[in-house]
Amino acid sequence: MLIGDPDLLKSILIRDFDYFADRRHVKAEGPENQLFTDMLTNASGERWHRIRTAVTPAFTSSRLKSMFPLIAEKAKLLQKIAHDLAKSSETVEMKVRIIA
Repeated sequence: MLIGDPDLLKSILIRDFDYFADRRHVKAEGPENQLFTDMLTNASGERWHRIRTAVTPAFTSSRLKSMFPLIAEKAKLLQKIAHDLAKSSETVEMKVRIIA
């Protein structure tokens, strides 16, 4: 499901987050997937709650606003690199991992 309404998204992710703690379960086992497993969007239950409690203070609106220029700069750089590669007709290897 993709949610496009900012108010509904805020309600789901902030106000009513207790109801959405175990949204999905993605099976990613092994040490190479530990970082993926530890992501807030993939954790569940008490582990999800502990991670969310720890990271929530980092995402205040003022902190996000202060990070935006850096994120926008990196996005422009990525866009330029992709555009240059597309113009050069150079083959680019990419790795896609689908975890079901």
